[in-house]
Amino acid sequence: MFLCLLAHSQKARAEIAQIGAATLRRPLGARASAMGQAFAGADGGIDSLGYNPAGLTSAANPVIQTAYTHGIIDDHFSYGAYAHPFAAFTLAAGLLYYDAGTISLNLSNGANGNVKAQQDFAALAAIGFKLIPGLSAGILAKFYRLNLAQTATARGYAMDGGLLWKLAKTGIGLGAAIQNLGPDVKFEQNGDPLPLTLRFGASYRFLGPDDAILSGSPNFLLNLDGVKVRDSETTAGAGVELSLPYSDYGSAALRLGSAFNSPSDSATIGFGIKESRFIFDYAVGVKRAVNNMHHFSLGFKF
Repeated sequence: MFLCLLAHSQKARAEIAQIGAATLRRPLGARASAMGQAFAGADGGIDSLGYNPAGLTSAANPVIQTAYTHGIIDDHFSYGAYAHPFAAFTLAAGLLYYDAGTISLNLSNGANGNVKAQQDFAALAAIGFKLIPGLSAGILAKFYRLNLAQTATARGYAMDGGLLWKLAKTGIGLGAAIQNLGPDVKFEQNGDPLPLTLRFGASYRFLGPDDAILSGSPNFLLNLDGVKVRDSETTAGAGVELSLPYSDYGSAALRLGSAFNSPSDSATIGFGIKESRFIFDYAVGVKRAVNNMHHFSLGFKF
């Protein structure tokens, strides 16, 4: 494929855009990954950044989060973000980096050697704000630089937008988001469209008698999502989270998820630990025909 890229064929240009744009769709944290990436209807704070930026408004404290994913072909994806809540809105910023490793090139002119197969960078900036009680909105901007085989480079931007409605006294949340709005990815003169994505989600969180999470009791969260990516079939995902406090400052969570009618994804499982200000999450995604994906996240609340 990379030899075709270096030959600048029309087919290769399509593959470039597809590979590069896929970086903008990668999961940004282990918590949502463990729940089948069903997170559009959840008030997840910084964990909502890659699914519905309206969920940022639930961040109660400033938080920094880093994440690392070991991919299916020994590729690597890393990400870091910071979210800061204010009285009327929440701001977030982050960086992500993808490295597909190295490949050996043997060109027709006799040149050969090892080069980076793919390196992608993106900067993120987001804002979440409350429109009316129970209804939040969010906007996320992505500025990317994609490099393929150290010979072809594309730069551009993409935008996400979302709404989240939390129904009072029910524990139910409804969310919708549109992701990767923007101009075509262009490595040369011809361009290919970004992976425009529509997400619709619902969540249910078990609440206590005072419309709050029961203190010292299991906290149950159920998420359901429908996802439509440009030129792809609609898929669905579901995830559950059960967390239990084990001290005044700590809790542990078990998470399960599943992707339905997806050609590659299957089941996901993970866990999380909160201890005082520190948060650690892990998830593994079971693939149907390739290696599993492992996700790690580490966060700190200020």
